[in-house]
Amino acid sequence: SARTRKIIGVEVLVRWNHPTQGLLMPNSFIPILESSGFIYKLDYYVWEKTCEYIHQRMMNHEIIVPLSVNVSRLDIYQYNLVKVFNDLCKKYQVPKKYLEIEITESAYSENFVQLVETISQLRGSGFRILMDDFGSGFSSLNILKELPFDIIKIDLAFLEHFDKNNKAEKILKSVIQMAKRLNMEVIAEGVETKRQEDFLVELGCNRAQGYRFA
Repeated sequence: SARTRKIIGVEVLVRWNHPTQGLLMPNSFIPILESSGFIYKLDYYVWEKTCEYIHQRMMNHEIIVPLSVNVSRLDIYQYNLVKVFNDLCKKYQVPKKYLEIEITESAYSENFVQLVETISQLRGSGFRILMDDFGSGFSSLNILKELPFDIIKIDLAFLEHFDKNNKAEKILKSVIQMAKRLNMEVIAEGVETKRQEDFLVELGCNRAQGYRFA
């Protein structure tokens, strides 16, 4: 929360602790898994580890905030996602309010009908759905019109120097206002400076994510 400075949610990301090369960033291994078609195995591993982590915190009576996990295009083809997430929540006794699902940009590019159906079913099962990378790549407004998202995530990279650019400021302000009218929440990603944080609060964007915080 940009207003209270409290952690109100977390995005689950992956790193590879390699036995000889140390900690590897995603860009060194994710593209290989995507091109080979095996990314869905890593995604499932992350989803299960997330549910296991939430369960452990519940058992230890520790503070819990919603954790969001990423879902890609291949995941939608490979899995019955509604069954997978329901089964994981049941297995680890995780309330659905603690597991949020981020639809990555690549998922919007193909088989749109299947994507609409999958998201509708996930929301119908009680999961909150986040639209990742709003404003980049594909026609975000058309996607927003068709898909029932709860939260949209704006990457500040596509509005570079937005706090110095009058057009970028107006675009960002309009997106925030539009989301509110559609009963959606907004998270700004890539927030790295206090100036960016303060500027977002002025525009009415109260949720922020980035190295400014963690």
